[in-house]
Amino acid sequence: HHSMGEKVGQLMDVSLLRQQAKWKERVESLRATVDGLQPHYKSMKGWRMHWDMQLFKALEHQYQLGLEGLHLDLPTLSCDLEYKHKRLQLRPALEELRTEYYREIKKFIAIPTGFKGL
Repeated sequence: HHSMGEKVGQLMDVSLLRQQAKWKERVESLRATVDGLQPHYKSMKGWRMHWDMQLFKALEHQYQLGLEGLHLDLPTLSCDLEYKHKRLQLRPALEELRTEYYREIKKFIAIPTGFKGL
């Protein structure tokens, strides 16, 4: 129980935005711990639900932090400013830059929808 608490507590400090792989790795470790204990105990439903709730609290905390700093941590989009045919133009076009920016935002926003808990 203490070990699970420490692992979930550590997730509170792992950035969901910048360290997604580490987050997933730690969640998998928690799942492995719970699955390893399953054969030794008959009824773990309540205990498992408790740790699911704690895990979702960690997810919510990191998700809120990620949303607040999303604009700061998104990958930098670069473009060139060209003067062509007596006009200034962006390369890639503004629409393409906007599409890429929104794709990155949607990728982060979708994280909780794919989260299945323990």
